[in-house]
Amino acid sequence: MDISRQLHEEVRIWQNGGKWRDPQDCFDYAAAVTDLNWPGSLYIAGRDDHCLGHPADIRQFARELGVHDAQLVVLQKGTGSSRSYGHLDLLTHPQAAVDHYPVILSWMARHAARNTEQNGYEEA
Repeated sequence: MDISRQLHEEVRIWQNGGKWRDPQDCFDYAAAVTDLNWPGSLYIAGRDDHCLGHPADIRQFARELGVHDAQLVVLQKGTGSSRSYGHLDLLTHPQAAVDHYPVILSWMARHAARNTEQNGYEEA
């Protein structure tokens, strides 16, 4: 993986229950996100991702953002995917175009339509 040791250490501390505070400038991200109104979010995680996108980490991240319309899709064999995806092949494996790209496109279309209706925009 091509990340600096410093970044890796900072992420490791956060992943293991540390405060969501920047170690460089002490900005408190946890406090800052509590006042935000997050849009609907689709979280995709590969079952075999043991790096920065493990399903448990993604689930915890979504919870840390607070209450919002969140959907987590775990890509694993037997639950709609032809394979259990890892960190990199989630986007690059040829089967991704069949396994989960259509799920993502469908989710985006539904949310775009919902946002259009809620905001009173008309289709061109």
